[in-house]
Amino acid sequence: MKMKIVTLLAFALFAAGSVYAAEIVGGTSTTIGGGSYTPSTKVHISVVSLPASYGATSQHESGTTLYGSGGGTGFAKDVGKIFTQACATNPCGTSAPPAPTATDLSSGTWN
Repeated sequence: MKMKIVTLLAFALFAAGSVYAAEIVGGTSTTIGGGSYTPSTKVHISVVSLPASYGATSQHESGTTLYGSGGGTGFAKDVGKIFTQACATNPCGTSAPPAPTATDLSSGTWN
């Protein structure tokens, strides 16, 4: 379910056609595309939307894995796929996941 949310969130931001970058913290309501979105408690999401690309990464404070997806200009990998990467710390903790970029998600560190 979390992976579907990341993909839908990233696509919604891209479709809006505006520039947007933010961290969304679990339990906090955020307006995206005119609708309200609240991730589960202890889930952190970083999103970036540019006119030609978009991306989103997420993590759970108690988890060990980052999830990310993106698309648009500069993405060398399958944009329909959810990529994973080990968190820098174990567990991931309360810091924001790294903001996604086309270079990051296309690198070899994301599977």
